[in-house]
Amino acid sequence: MNKSNPSMNFRLHILLWSVYIIYESVIVGLITGKFSNIENYLIHYSINISVFYLHVFVLEKLNFRNTIKDYIFIIPLVILEMTCYVLLIATLNHFFTIYNQANKYNVLGIDYTFVLKAFYRCLFFIIIASGFWALRRYLKEKKTTERLKRMKLNDIIENEQMSRALVTAENAYLRSQINPHFLFNTLNFVHRRIKRLDVDSGEIILSLSKMMRYALIMDNEDGFSKLGDEIEQVENLINLFQIKENHTLVFHVEYEESVLSEKIIPLVLLTLTENMFKHGNLKDHSSPARISIRKNDGKLFIYTENIVRKDSIYQSNHLGLKNLKKRLVMHYSNGCSFDWGIEDEKFFTRLEILLN
Repeated sequence: MNKSNPSMNFRLHILLWSVYIIYESVIVGLITGKFSNIENYLIHYSINISVFYLHVFVLEKLNFRNTIKDYIFIIPLVILEMTCYVLLIATLNHFFTIYNQANKYNVLGIDYTFVLKAFYRCLFFIIIASGFWALRRYLKEKKTTERLKRMKLNDIIENEQMSRALVTAENAYLRSQINPHFLFNTLNFVHRRIKRLDVDSGEIILSLSKMMRYALIMDNEDGFSKLGDEIEQVENLINLFQIKENHTLVFHVEYEESVLSEKIIPLVLLTLTENMFKHGNLKDHSSPARISIRKNDGKLFIYTENIVRKDSIYQSNHLGLKNLKKRLVMHYSNGCSFDWGIEDEKFFTRLEILLN
């Protein structure tokens, strides 16, 4: 009855039919002292076993559920099975056994007693087949119910684990909030103390503190950041490099006031700016590095350009820009375009985003 092991099912069926046939033919024959010819046994048991499996097959196909509609269909079908059984047994008996031979009243030798016995015999195997089918369906539904109970139990366990994980994460989040605030307070204290002795070092600490604070709070619920916040962090980054290079860098950030409230995915401007510092020559006053941000016809345009630094120690494989493009495509799909290249010894990037 286990569909997962067909060979075991087959062997079990063979064993059960063998036991039944031996009991009915041999044991009963020994008790009554009556045995039949081998061809009679072959014909009758072949038909009986066929009736059994045919009826199981019919019930499976009907998906019998004890409804009125099912009974309206199954009762005539059982009568048809019994009628065919009688005719088949009579025909095979007539040609291959000594039973119900032709007489002057009937070609197949069928009489009232023969029909009743055949009906009973067929009905017996139909009832056994129905019981077998019902048992198999019960075991199948029981197995399904147990599987669903296990799945439900697993869901309960997973929910409990998720609840515990959520509590742990909430506690970790609260601790993570405490730790950065402690760090920022410490940096502000250090900034106030150092600024008295070294103005540039104080500015570095202040800019660094602002950028770290932004990095921790930039993940809004909608996954976007205000462009004004991004520009502020770009200016902090430029300030850090200006101090590092003794204010010799020539870097212009141009934008319209209307773009400050627009939202984009985080770290776009910072990634473009970092790439300019990493690979660009930003000390040529005749050709300053430039970031231009404007809005027009429902679109946001971001353009950068800088002279390529020929003595850069970093290998330029544009991995950062490629990763940025993947992020842009993931968020905006066909609503953006991003490309880069070199024109007149200047490296440029062009980003166009369709605004909501």
